[in-house]
Amino acid sequence: MSYPREESIQRAMETFWKKGYLGTGMRDLQAALDKRPGSIYSAFGNKEGLYLEVLNSYTQRLNSQILDVVESQSPLDELRRFLCIPLSMDDSSMHKVQCLIIKTQADWTELPDNVQRALQTSSELLRHSFQKIILKAQSIGELGENIQTNRAATWLQGQFIALRTLAAGMENPADIEWMVDKIIGDLPNNWEE
Repeated sequence: MSYPREESIQRAMETFWKKGYLGTGMRDLQAALDKRPGSIYSAFGNKEGLYLEVLNSYTQRLNSQILDVVESQSPLDELRRFLCIPLSMDDSSMHKVQCLIIKTQADWTELPDNVQRALQTSSELLRHSFQKIILKAQSIGELGENIQTNRAATWLQGQFIALRTLAAGMENPADIEWMVDKIIGDLPNNWEE
């Protein structure tokens, strides 16, 4: 059974998430999408083309979750909920704890140029969305005006990456909760140079 385009992208995403970009071969994608190589090449060009569509879909979904934090009445409370997402994942979806962007970036030097550029674009988009969280929290008084939004957004994105990377191997949910509380608690600190 061959899957429609959007479902094929989601199935390919699962495969890239589990095996990484370099670890995923065309046979893996053929099995996941239930398509012959010619059908994959016709629909997506090649593995790189399919991955770029997967990355775009993943980035848009993650960005939407971050923008939900921005739109909430209390960005810091919603940020805490967002950062705690790894706590709600069951064993069958633990491969999704780590950010797909970061999982792919781990092989940076071996990635095709187009994939590197797309990863940079995705990371920049997400950093801008993290910056919107800071700005919104400032606008409603949850954070002070002294916070340098660019620096704080970069720090917050780094904390998200570290949390998701570490959460993939943590067995004690209390450790994740402690880290999230620490992130939220450290955010109001002085950001002046």
